[in-house]
Amino acid sequence: MPDIFVNTKTETKKQETENTNPILKEVDQEPGIFSAYCPSPTGIHFANQEKSEKLILFLRRHFITNFVWIFYTFIFLLIPFIFLFLPNLIPFSISSQYIFILVSFYYILVFNFAFTKFMVWFYHVGIVTQKRLLDLDIDNILHYHLSETNIEDVVDVSYTQKGFFQSFFDYGDVPIQTEALKANFEFEQTPHPATVADLVTDLRPQVKGAKRNVT
Repeated sequence: MPDIFVNTKTETKKQETENTNPILKEVDQEPGIFSAYCPSPTGIHFANQEKSEKLILFLRRHFITNFVWIFYTFIFLLIPFIFLFLPNLIPFSISSQYIFILVSFYYILVFNFAFTKFMVWFYHVGIVTQKRLLDLDIDNILHYHLSETNIEDVVDVSYTQKGFFQSFFDYGDVPIQTEALKANFEFEQTPHPATVADLVTDLRPQVKGAKRNVT
């Protein structure tokens, strides 16, 4: 005897809306060294990851955000050549041996500057799984901060894009409001912020529905 109290059309429509997000249908792929946005990433693991926990999205800051320090690095690399071709700019004479030492030390500082900036960008990552969100913030090589929150604790998700460059290159911030007792969450300068916000929004009812089914 059919159950007259179950609306099959509503259940079917609910299942369809839960799986409409295109990121959830992405084929597994391995992120490259310069990847800032990678759906269904493989080859990535983090501490305390559960066996059944699948990575849905891997994020870094948009690569265009590195433009400033890359530009300054090229300028710093050219400065010694300016003094080489225009020696009159140096008000005193220096022996070639000391020049080699000074230039070598200078380039070590320049490469250290570029390497530190790249590593801060490379390890500043955000991860979305079907259970939680993780955000690794790195200020320098020796200091980092890892934040995480469960999907079910998310209260509100939005995104912001400021100025021409963020709109043109399609990147921005995704602030995520959690329950009152927990700190808020944010993916900074991430590519496709609207897509990221939609994904987290779509995951919320799925996780809460799964929790209700278990209980």
